[in-house]
Amino acid sequence: GIAYLMKINIFKDESLSTLFGFVVVISTFAVLWLRVFQRGPMEVLMGWVADLARHIR
Repeated sequence: GIAYLMKINIFKDESLSTLFGFVVVISTFAVLWLRVFQRGPMEVLMGWVADLARHIR
């Protein structure tokens, strides 16, 4: 992940500290999400879709 972003130089004018800051923020969000919701956002979305599909029959 990070090595690929550095290789394609997506952060042309940004420093490495900005990249690591981004990783810390996203990781913190993920931990907080899992403590509150117990399932990831995609799992929640797919659960809603499955419930809707169950009612179609």
